Amino acid sequence: MHLYFIRHAQSNNNLLFLQTGESKGRNEDPELSRLGQEQARRLAAFYAALPVGKELGPEEPGERTGFTHLYCSLMVRAIETGLALSRTVGVPLVALKDLHEAGGIYLDDFDTGERNGLPGKRPQELAERFPELTLPEGLNPQGWWNRPFETREERVERAQRLLALLLERHGGTQDRVAVVSHAGFYNVFMRMILGLDGDETFWFALNNTGVTRLDFYADEKRVAYMNRLCHLPVDLVS
Repeated sequence: MHLYFIRHAQSNNNLLFLQTGESKGRNEDPELSRLGQEQARRLAAFYAALPVGKELGPEEPGERTGFTHLYCSLMVRAIETGLALSRTVGVPLVALKDLHEAGGIYLDDFDTGERNGLPGKRPQELAERFPELTLPEGLNPQGWWNRPFETREERVERAQRLLALLLERHGGTQDRVAVVSHAGFYNVFMRMILGLDGDETFWFALNNTGVTRLDFYADEKRVAYMNRLCHLPVDLVS
């Protein structure tokens, strides 16, 4: 399995922090910014233009094949990024609940310092807004999150669960699996993969639409590259 971990394009929350340096006024489930929409378009166009039909070997210098499977989180910014890819490369987009950002759906209470969990989008709302998206079964009809702020321990367990699911579905194959997720969860996932669980002194940068490729073979795991941004000109990097 070749696993492509892709961060969503710039969200309105990312833009807010870039402009103000703080999180006051953030939305619990933001959409893509105008820049983010262009980043997603460039990402999709880059992968759609790659020649299909030859398997990528570890010694080869470039990408040569398209994705075979495409997953995203249930957060709007990841769905919008994933759909840009799906529509362009012609691979169906499937949502996985375990791909969401660290913490889940929440807002900060700046008076108390608490992080309050919120419901998230209702499955019916997601289905109506994104009819091309395949939703997971068993979502809470009142909101797919609907629970408190996610703990650090829960994040590690989720990363382990996600990897187990992907290996169950795609391990031992030549599948090229893209997941559209989030920077915080990317760090949880990478620390778990590299045996650095709980050591938050390691932070792995992942820009908006940055791509990290992990190759899983029968006898080894290989980091092919991290935070690749060759699909974006410098002025679109965020």
